[in-house]
Amino acid sequence: MKRIFIIFTLAAIILCFGYCTANSAPVTVKATTPAQTVIPKLIGNWTGSPKGYIEGTGYKDFRPLNITMSVSDQKDQCFSGHLTFPQVNGSMVSEDFAGVIWSGGKSFRIVEYLSGHVDGMIISPNELEMVFMDDKDPSYIMIVSLKRSM
Repeated sequence: MKRIFIIFTLAAIILCFGYCTANSAPVTVKATTPAQTVIPKLIGNWTGSPKGYIEGTGYKDFRPLNITMSVSDQKDQCFSGHLTFPQVNGSMVSEDFAGVIWSGGKSFRIVEYLSGHVDGMIISPNELEMVFMDDKDPSYIMIVSLKRSM
């Protein structure tokens, strides 16, 4: 009796499995390729007025002085150029830089050759937002919205 019950149970399982797999719709898996990120072109001249915080001085709005960034070369995600920006005392300083655009194509990082670095966001093809940081004496942090000169 036990043997008949086991055979009957196995037959029921096999029939149920066969029925379920025979009546199910085939599953189609489409192969997809990841979308290619378009690397923004940053070559050109960019300007804007920074504001920020300076150690020992406090909050500072540098208007009417502007930061000017000239991107002169770009190869894929890497770019380089020249920055001109106001110092704490109001004088202007110029230095070369190099940067990279992150893989998502929306943010970037710059290293200034003298000192400091910049984190940036690409707002639109003609607008960038950048945060300048430097821990030299006095240390500072500045934010600026740059517009591309046409």
